Amino acid sequence: MRLFALAVVGRSTSRRLTVYPSGYLPSGHIYYPGTYVKEFDHLREGVLLFKDRLVESIKSVYGNADHMETKPQKWKEDRGLTWPELIPGRLIKRYKRFLADVELEDGVVVTAHCPNSGSMTACSEPGRPVYLSWHDNPKRKLKYTWEIIQMPGSLVGVNTLIPNRLVKTSIENGCVAELAHYEKIRSEIQTSKGSRLDLLLTDSHGAKCFVEIKNCTLVDNGVACFPDAVTKRGHKHLKELERLHAEGHRCVMFYCIQRMDAESFRPADEIDRAYGETLREAHIAGGVEILVYDVWMDLKQIVLNRKIPFHL
Repeated sequence: MRLFALAVVGRSTSRRLTVYPSGYLPSGHIYYPGTYVKEFDHLREGVLLFKDRLVESIKSVYGNADHMETKPQKWKEDRGLTWPELIPGRLIKRYKRFLADVELEDGVVVTAHCPNSGSMTACSEPGRPVYLSWHDNPKRKLKYTWEIIQMPGSLVGVNTLIPNRLVKTSIENGCVAELAHYEKIRSEIQTSKGSRLDLLLTDSHGAKCFVEIKNCTLVDNGVACFPDAVTKRGHKHLKELERLHAEGHRCVMFYCIQRMDAESFRPADEIDRAYGETLREAHIAGGVEILVYDVWMDLKQIVLNRKIPFHL
């Protein structure tokens, strides 16, 4: 059944109803999953997911609304990243981790680069619609890159290079409240011999904040999990953050859920118990902060969306 998002905007005496497809959740609204229309009785602004059969009920509750529309709201480009031109196809198979065979709409089968070293358990189902980018680089053996797959609950970004760019852009544009007061930002910082972290933020007083970013695509029943495969490298990053915090620096482990159907986050102990134990130790005893955000995305752009609660 198709889902919609209802945005209620304005004061109680003059409300404005706007209906959006569920992929288009406006920035700045509160997200209330569920089907309870009464949630809006005490809200001046809010977003509620509801099903087709509730449209008439909501109209009856807010019959004096100024207007109701079904057009998606456009995001400002500077809030996120714009996809390159995407080429639709159908996934035949993913193999050797970095390769994927895709049948394009004209029936031609191409091999695309899969920029993801994980198991992709929840986002590599053969037969699903996928979207590729094309790169005219003579040095590239594979001209196509797999960017997105359409899973039943959400579009899913499979390119693990996207979260680093997206999080950095979002911080620079003040879209991550927890990291908004820093003046300088640098990428790919060597912190010790053989160790690099994704971002270094520095404030006006010279105080440093180290940020490591992880891409999360595994979601089961609304719960996002990381990692989707055993990760010794991820374990090493946590220990490095813990060490830097002990030296007096602020340290943040940032999980970017590159899909839109997660309500909470937890470490995937059933996949990599050692990683989960290290994450708990780093956070509880080691002082490493945890931030989890999901994204909003369509076939034109991807935007960091909302903070997601985590459970260790």
